[in-house]
Amino acid sequence: MSIQRRDFLGLAAAASILPANAWAADYPDHPVRIVSPFPPGGSADSIARALAERLSQRTGKSFFIENRPGAGGGIGADLTAKSAPDGYTIVIGAAGAMAINKTLYKSLPYDPVRDFAPITMVGYSPVLIVANPQAPAKTVDELVAAAKQAPGKIAFASNGNGTAHHLTAELFQQTAGVEMTHVPYNGTSPAVKDVIAGLVPYGFLDLTLCLPLMQAGRLRGIATTGPKRSAAAPNIPTVDESGLRGFDAVGWFGLFAPARTPAGVIAFLNTQVGEVLKDAQFQATALRLAVDTQGSTPEALRKYQEEEIAKWAKVIRIANVTIE
Repeated sequence: MSIQRRDFLGLAAAASILPANAWAADYPDHPVRIVSPFPPGGSADSIARALAERLSQRTGKSFFIENRPGAGGGIGADLTAKSAPDGYTIVIGAAGAMAINKTLYKSLPYDPVRDFAPITMVGYSPVLIVANPQAPAKTVDELVAAAKQAPGKIAFASNGNGTAHHLTAELFQQTAGVEMTHVPYNGTSPAVKDVIAGLVPYGFLDLTLCLPLMQAGRLRGIATTGPKRSAAAPNIPTVDESGLRGFDAVGWFGLFAPARTPAGVIAFLNTQVGEVLKDAQFQATALRLAVDTQGSTPEALRKYQEEEIAKWAKVIRIANVTIE
């Protein structure tokens, strides 16, 4: 028994020093599940589906989407964190589940950093500051001036308390030194409807859903919140160029695997996704979804994730945002 035990330990030790790529030599040899922590149809879910389709075409193996919405993306993230670290369950993680939730929720069943191995950034989509066409403020400067003249009197809609859109609005107020009134909705669609109806004059909302409504003249875009103008809405200025220098708040999407997933698997996925992100057909799909594609190394995604956790933790504390 003791000899067999020593032999087993020797084999295990030898395996542990094999090159990481040796673990991935036959990967994938069965379908890969990409967990989408969102309901079907949104920009993050749609970009994940497009990515799965292209990965299936590139590798000749099946990559498929499994929707597990709820808890600000936390249900899908937790499922992935507790899955086998073999590369056959990965998640399209967004700012909420992988950064905001760490501070927003008093207790999470997963740790966004410790329980995941980053694979690559996929892309980002800015939040849109939008207005009813009859609302008086047409620019960021005018909105800030109006909010300073009437602290707490100007209302804005978001897709829910504690969402990336809501927290972007809180960061906007903190940066501009103004106080506005938040009107949270259960999702983007009802928020958009009330801004169109004039029940709430302004909104911090989803660019993808609002684009056709702006083109139809039912909404007016004031600014986007990313570091540069969105390729999907190049005529709308950013908050940064509108006067609040350095303002940068986006909804971002990255791929993550469970912690301890072999490095060879991570490297394989990083390479394959990177090639998809260069594909003209995929980029056209992303443009229609108002997503700016952007790949990264695993290390760069981890660094960005940690920066996002720190940024949103500060916003949440100052705004005293809580989830019941």
